[in-house]
Amino acid sequence: MAATERHGGVMVDPETDRSAAARPPRERLLDAGLELFGTVGYEGTTVQALCREARVSTRDFYRYAGQRLDLFRDVFAREARHVQTSIVAALAEAPLLWLVRAALWTRSWLGDMLQDRRRYRVLYREAIGVSGELDRLRSDFFRWSSDLMAQQLSLCARFRGNERPDACYEMPAVVIPAAAREILMQYMEGNLDLNGGAALTDALVHLCAVIGEW
Repeated sequence: MAATERHGGVMVDPETDRSAAARPPRERLLDAGLELFGTVGYEGTTVQALCREARVSTRDFYRYAGQRLDLFRDVFAREARHVQTSIVAALAEAPLLWLVRAALWTRSWLGDMLQDRRRYRVLYREAIGVSGELDRLRSDFFRWSSDLMAQQLSLCARFRGNERPDACYEMPAVVIPAAAREILMQYMEGNLDLNGGAALTDALVHLCAVIGEW
């Protein structure tokens, strides 16, 4: 077994540590941003702390990341893309059955949030009220979700032979991700008494069934 040494209060495999340090500064800064913004929070994270976490100089921080807000924006965008890519992949080969697709969307989205709660904090807590640009990114992220939901509702309805104007799907497509986001936030903050992630998934799939099968 490889020897370990303590770094920053954590036992680290030296080989793994050296491998991480060899990665490009930009990647290390993005990872440092996810770690600190997703645990300490945006307001509690300093440029100095980000430099220590990423093992870069202050000069390299401003060279590769710009300002602290710029790095937060880029971390937000990276994590949002990760979620979007996962959802699209989950739906790619799914049958045109609403509850099947709703369940796949829910499991993919929740899996990304519950497996790495730093991602949840960056996307749904820390980005609120940071700047006008972040507000626009948050709005774009939500709009993407609602547009995708409307598309899924329309595809599944047409597969059943239920032809309706696309405008009919706009309201439920907004309500579902908005309600899911609020339920997730309440669960993460400990305000919703559900027995783990499986129960949360079941609750959100039920929500999709009630709203989508109107």
